[in-house]
Amino acid sequence: MTSALNIVTEDKNLETGVEKADEIAKGLRGVLADTYAIMFKTQGYH
Repeated sequence: MTSALNIVTEDKNLETGVEKADEIAKGLRGVLADTYAIMFKTQGYH
């Protein structure tokens, strides 16, 4: 169990060929946050 707590992450530079990936990621974060909020708001009604 202690080995699961000692996770070391690596920073990798992924070349996807997509220009302006940061802007796309920023937009997708907003969509994901909105979807998450709507899910919890509607969960109480069902």
